[in-house]
Amino acid sequence: MKIILSPTKTMRVCEDLNTTTPVFMDLAINIREYLKGLTKEELKEIWKCNDKLADANIEALNKYSLDSNLTKAIYAYDGLQYKNIMISDLDSDSLAYLNSNLRIISGMYGVLKPSDGIIPYRLEMQSSISYNGYKSLYDYWDDKIFKELSRDDKLIINLCSKEYSDAFMKYKDSDTKIITINFYSIVNGKPKVKGTLAKMLRGRLVRYMALNKVANIEEIKSFSELGFSYSSVHSNDDVISFIEN
Repeated sequence: MKIILSPTKTMRVCEDLNTTTPVFMDLAINIREYLKGLTKEELKEIWKCNDKLADANIEALNKYSLDSNLTKAIYAYDGLQYKNIMISDLDSDSLAYLNSNLRIISGMYGVLKPSDGIIPYRLEMQSSISYNGYKSLYDYWDDKIFKELSRDDKLIINLCSKEYSDAFMKYKDSDTKIITINFYSIVNGKPKVKGTLAKMLRGRLVRYMALNKVANIEEIKSFSELGFSYSSVHSNDDVISFIEN
């Protein structure tokens, strides 16, 4: 089983000497060198940001190298879903479970294990690029992300946003089962995703799976936190949905 998460824009540095190397490091190096060769205006277009953010990210682009001052990916991302994993409270067995089963999709790195050493960066998967004939990061990564995710496991639990799901879903083959997880609130009689709650719940579900060493789909359905529980009515063979009670 592979559990798949999106990255977050907010990142932090917690340097660690005991990191592993991302599987697509050579491709990450290529992307980084491409970005370093662009002008500020070109980077602003890719990053979709203002001058202040561009200056900060250009500073990081020039300050860090991909082989030093590294932070484990599970600690580097600092958004709501990662805060709700509460990684510092997990025991060694739970951390080992995550390193074996959790994968993070990244525009810069492709696929990351929790223990992989990374640096701060800004590069969303939907960014447009013009590199070596590639017009987008989806084009650049092609089917590599899906092949890596499904290489040893044929069951993928998808907790990604659509932006990152699009990097692998279209390459799904008949041998691989992808289950997408949804968290719905009922608004005016219709299921609706509330972004902040969904981010928190993704993190809580990852934590639940790590603590309980979840190994199959049925065990996922027992998750119940923040007022959400499994809904068979809103689920099917490819989707597991949780509804706010």
